[in-house]
Amino acid sequence: MLSRREHGLVELKDKLRNKGFSKDEIDESVGYVHKHDLQNDHRYIEMVIRSRITKGYGPGYIVGYLMQKGIEKDVITSLLNEYDVRWDKVLAEVVQKKFGCNYDDNAKKIRFLIGRGFSYEQVEKNIY
Repeated sequence: MLSRREHGLVELKDKLRNKGFSKDEIDESVGYVHKHDLQNDHRYIEMVIRSRITKGYGPGYIVGYLMQKGIEKDVITSLLNEYDVRWDKVLAEVVQKKFGCNYDDNAKKIRFLIGRGFSYEQVEKNIY
């Protein structure tokens, strides 16, 4: 699993449990990969943050996604704050890609961008 992409610790344990491994086997395997730095939550969080920003998702979506994967909110927000992200630029690129420059339905833009994890304040500041 780790040869394809990074996984969070909780996500890795869940996948192994779903494949039918016992708790002892999971603990032994996870201990081994963690000891040899094959699995690292910090690296996993950075990978998800970079990937989601590139795909045009906002901070709300990123935090929610990682919390679903078992990562604590404090850890996520501290790593997210380390990135010097210009959310207004990301938001503008998403609007341009999705709607083009001649689209006037602001309500539809707002709903879409909030669904992408941008706050209403971010959207309001950049749409109007």
